[in-house]
Amino acid sequence: MNGVLGGFKNMLRRWRINLKKKKQKEKQKEANKKISKYPRLISFVYSAIAIIYSPFGYIFAKSNEQAELEKPKLYKKFEKISIKLDKIIIGEEQNLKKIEKEIEKLKKEAKQPMSTTTKNYFDNKLKEIEIKTNFIKSPDKISTIEAKILNDSLEKNITNKNINKPKNINKPLLKKLSIVPLTFIQEPQSQTKGTSKENRDQAKNNELQFIKNANKQLKEVESKLKEIETKIPTIKEYNNYYDLENALKYIYQKVDLLKNKYAELKNKFDVNLELDFDKYKLIKSSNKINEILARIDRDLKLIETKKKELLTPKNIKVEQKKEEKKEEKKKETKSKIKEIDEFVEAKNYVLNNIINQNKYLENYFQKLAKSTNKKKTIFSSLFNFSKTVLNFTISLLPVSIFKNKLLGTLVSTIMINNSIKTMRKMVDPKLRINYEMFLESYMDNKDIITRTYNVCSNSLNELNQLKDELILLGANKEVKGLLIQIEAIENNILKQMENLKIKDKTLDKVYVKVKKNIA
Repeated sequence: MNGVLGGFKNMLRRWRINLKKKKQKEKQKEANKKISKYPRLISFVYSAIAIIYSPFGYIFAKSNEQAELEKPKLYKKFEKISIKLDKIIIGEEQNLKKIEKEIEKLKKEAKQPMSTTTKNYFDNKLKEIEIKTNFIKSPDKISTIEAKILNDSLEKNITNKNINKPKNINKPLLKKLSIVPLTFIQEPQSQTKGTSKENRDQAKNNELQFIKNANKQLKEVESKLKEIETKIPTIKEYNNYYDLENALKYIYQKVDLLKNKYAELKNKFDVNLELDFDKYKLIKSSNKINEILARIDRDLKLIETKKKELLTPKNIKVEQKKEEKKEEKKKETKSKIKEIDEFVEAKNYVLNNIINQNKYLENYFQKLAKSTNKKKTIFSSLFNFSKTVLNFTISLLPVSIFKNKLLGTLVSTIMINNSIKTMRKMVDPKLRINYEMFLESYMDNKDIITRTYNVCSNSLNELNQLKDELILLGANKEVKGLLIQIEAIENNILKQMENLKIKDKTLDKVYVKVKKNIA
């Protein structure tokens, strides 16, 4: 009988539970009796407290209501003072002492009761105003972060037309910011053309010094990133990630400022220079800076995932891995579709280039027909066109547009080949041109390399024929200048062909490894 529902043990257990509940009810009754012993006295006490508190409650409610009404006025006052300080920085005369008195009044007004978000906003505005006043008083003591805050404020007020261009711009003060210069502060080109040779040399030295310092800075950043990246997988506690996150954010801010400065100077660099100290090839492009910024973003995302892993139970992790595998499969199918789309895009890119080549030739022949000195027109047009072709052989522009870099190289090579053919047509208008087309719908990387190599060799043949045609025209000085340009184009194409050979060899090694793994 002990095992069944109505057994002796079960009955005994039920009796004990009922007894416990009975005792609890008795205790509750006793407590209620104590409370209700003096009901009138208790209600009187509560009523007295309510009567005493009510005037104060009304005052507090009134003050809060008043604070809410005052907020828009405060916003406007903060904005006005911020604009006044910006005007002083730009060069418009203002009374700083008068503004400082206004700031003191504002500080007192901002102390009234308000929500935390509004309070934080006003605190940030006060900090910004404090940075501006400190900068006006002592511009040499400004940090890079403070300079960025000032620059952003100036840009905003200029674009919103809160500040107009003053007669005398305070250039010495603005140069202390060391950020990208504001639009209306930049000197016009007509003034810079008249600068002396010493100034130009000095500017060039400054640009080279920037490249040198930037390389040094990026080297330090890379070593610091390696150190952080080795620590990320080893951390076992959630809170220990905060120091790494802050370090990465600080590095990002540093590199971002470098990127802004580079953007300011990039058009002034001589891309043909070969510098020993330019390890990251900054004289030619900002790829390394962008690469490091992307790398920091990846590291920050990795820290986020690691933090989530530490907070996630094991059974959920297994489910997450399954979901991740599904997502990977989806991405693989999407990437295949994108590959096909890229080939269609490449075809359209080449077709548009051929259309542009034909338009250029039409304009050129119209110009030639109107010209009185035809030889001079031919050589000047050829020289300018060959210069653009030379720059194109250095940059290979479409490479950055396509995800498959080899495909982008092929598109660039075809475009260079068509440009060389256009040059030949410029010399001999009767010549029939067969422009290179992008006809293949799909190729693997091996086929792309072979096709690119063949187009490069064809370009070299076209350049040799162009040289012969130019020599027949005569005009020694002009021909010599053009031949120098053509030789530079040839050298760049030969370099590209060498790179293609190296890529072809590495691909062969990869194919051998893949075949072994399949076998």
